[in-house]
Amino acid sequence: MRSVIGSALGLSLFASVALAQVHGWPPYYPQGTHVSSVSIPMAVTQEILYATSGRTVIETLWPEEGRATPVAQTEAQTHDASDTTYDLFGLEGESSEGYIALVWALSPSTYTKPVEKLRIRIRCNSDAGGGGDTVSIRPYYSGAARGDSAGVSSAVGWLEFDSTTKPAGGAWTMNDINAITDWGWQALVVSGTEFCNITEYEYEIQVWGRDP
Repeated sequence: MRSVIGSALGLSLFASVALAQVHGWPPYYPQGTHVSSVSIPMAVTQEILYATSGRTVIETLWPEEGRATPVAQTEAQTHDASDTTYDLFGLEGESSEGYIALVWALSPSTYTKPVEKLRIRIRCNSDAGGGGDTVSIRPYYSGAARGDSAGVSSAVGWLEFDSTTKPAGGAWTMNDINAITDWGWQALVVSGTEFCNITEYEYEIQVWGRDP
């Protein structure tokens, strides 16, 4: 009966399939019709962007007293795959806390296809001296800290943050990425007893897309 209906009404192949779906029937395909599935490419990393210049430290409510001696690495060392080079900021003394941010300009994006997301990756750890010491970190770009923060443990490891929307709203594009010159991270360091440090070893941004 379904075959008769599909033929008698002169329905197109797609209309016949739609009619079958509405009534819960198995779809009708005329004899000799070839049906193939459409494969949607998975989102994968298309390029990785690294710090190239413009290293800048941004202090927000960062105490003048009790600062640990900072350690700096070059832009090239932020992606040298080595934990022997790093940036370190910290506080020493009881009941002190503050925000510290570090930003750079990145290598330019050349991915012209639709961007699925940016994955911001920070390799870091914290060094706490006692109870009440905590460190959390989150991405910083376009003049502000962005998204949710993640706790930083004493073990060296990668933290990842995904962003699907640019600050002004809408999906990221190559031009949006390249227009921002202050990519980095912001950490909240709380020294409850003796000292508390944040150490960042590596930083990179992965551009994800579905282009095969």
